Amino acid sequence: MKIEYISSDGIHTSEKAALEQMRQVFNTSQFSQKWHGFAAFMMMDRVLRDREIDLILLTHDRLLLVELKNWNNGKITLMNDHWLLAGNDMGRSPVKVTADKCKILASKLHKLKEPSRSIFNDYRVVLCGNADPSGIDQDERPFVVALDHFLKIATLGNYEKMFGKRRQNVINPSDHVPEFSAFFKGPQFKATSFSFNNFQIVGEVIFPHPDGLYKEYKSVKKDDYKRQALLRRWDFSERMRNVQIQQGSLWLASANRCSSLSILVVGRCFGPASGICNIVSL
Repeated sequence: MKIEYISSDGIHTSEKAALEQMRQVFNTSQFSQKWHGFAAFMMMDRVLRDREIDLILLTHDRLLLVELKNWNNGKITLMNDHWLLAGNDMGRSPVKVTADKCKILASKLHKLKEPSRSIFNDYRVVLCGNADPSGIDQDERPFVVALDHFLKIATLGNYEKMFGKRRQNVINPSDHVPEFSAFFKGPQFKATSFSFNNFQIVGEVIFPHPDGLYKEYKSVKKDDYKRQALLRRWDFSERMRNVQIQQGSLWLASANRCSSLSILVVGRCFGPASGICNIVSL
């Protein structure tokens, strides 16, 4: 199995690790090794707004839109149509968001020539972290799966447990990879820009650290483009191994736990909003 990254810079490290697990596991099985994936891109929409797509997976009987959620340390609960993680509002239900993406994508696919326009579309939300999903609504649970369980679809039996038995005369999307590759790399899609805490990078690097420790970008809030901020993207992958850090510092909290880390630092604002605030995710 091959996964084509439309954007290698826009994808989070945790999501790329999950995608790599999928690639490795699906490649070890004869059942799934002919599948094909497209990852890390945006579906453009002139009427509403662009939609981020983590993964499109072409299996033997469907086009599967996969939304990755690396959520940790808490239980997922509901508040109206929003999901909460440990009581924190994480936005509209990913199941509803992904269902909307699937409908928009289906309308775009319908413009393709046969047989690609008649491909069956489906979707799943894959939880990559350790969040407790027991509070998810019963109606949404069939569309939510933990990563380790999702990897089991590499066998026919487990695939059919999740998606049901293959219908007769169904089109095999993995037989049409060249057409889908041209489609997803075409004018209706674009590379994903890195985002964090609902803020998305706009444009090129404003300031790169001389030693590569971080890069700063202008960013906007996805659901409110009037809100702009400075996004600082850190990379501790190599340098932190040999750095001595005093206990109690911000770096100590991060360097001891991970090889790479992304931090949104709103140190100064652009436009009418003024003042200083810090949003740090460790």
